[in-house]
Amino acid sequence: MPAGKEIPWVIYADGSCIVNPGPGGWAAIIDGPQGRCELWGSHPSTTNNRMEITAAIEALKRTAPGARVLLRSDSQYLVKTINLAWKRRQNRELWAQLDAELAGRRVTLEWVRGHAGDPLNSRADELARAAAAGSAHPDNTAARGASTPPGQPPSTGASAAQLALSPACARQERPGQTECQCQGPAGPQIARTPEETRRIARLQPMLGAQETVARCLSCKELFVAVNAATYCQRLSCQIQARRTGRG
Repeated sequence: MPAGKEIPWVIYADGSCIVNPGPGGWAAIIDGPQGRCELWGSHPSTTNNRMEITAAIEALKRTAPGARVLLRSDSQYLVKTINLAWKRRQNRELWAQLDAELAGRRVTLEWVRGHAGDPLNSRADELARAAAAGSAHPDNTAARGASTPPGQPPSTGASAAQLALSPACARQERPGQTECQCQGPAGPQIARTPEETRRIARLQPMLGAQETVARCLSCKELFVAVNAATYCQRLSCQIQARRTGRG
């Protein structure tokens, strides 16, 4: 890869309703610098269009401020409303939330034909349908979260989201943290707090080519990792690293 070449975040977002309006679900698959994660949520009474917008909002919230993002969706309502400035007659509060997330990033929205063999689009559709049906995760991996209470619009906060976790990192999200827990190159990634996310965003432009921000597998604190190191330089952490044979 040429020096200075920026790798964009790639998002597949989808929404679904059992009947429209009716019980609905949204889902997103996010490919970022630290790996891939899946997330989804549900609402007992909503519309397909609201779920499509919510999926995009929730996914963008989990990308770095200022990041270059390719957001792919099979919803022409979502993509053309943004790209072609379609008039927004409904769902204005959700559009306002989406506008705020778009403003903080360099986002390209791209329409992808549904049910046409794109594996990640199919996966997002599968998760959204499962969320709408209120079923367990399609792969039976552990997940925690809660649906938005009846009578309320779809929330874009922590209580609306459920997470797809690998068996190795299945855990319940803790209050005050973002919900996305990803399986990255160095293994399971513990969720970051909003303050950690802000600090990482400030540090990101100053990182070298072989540097990244990681969470130490021993003390669980964030540190600047060189060459994909998984333990920080604290003595106790380095003892653990050497015992396990990992740098």
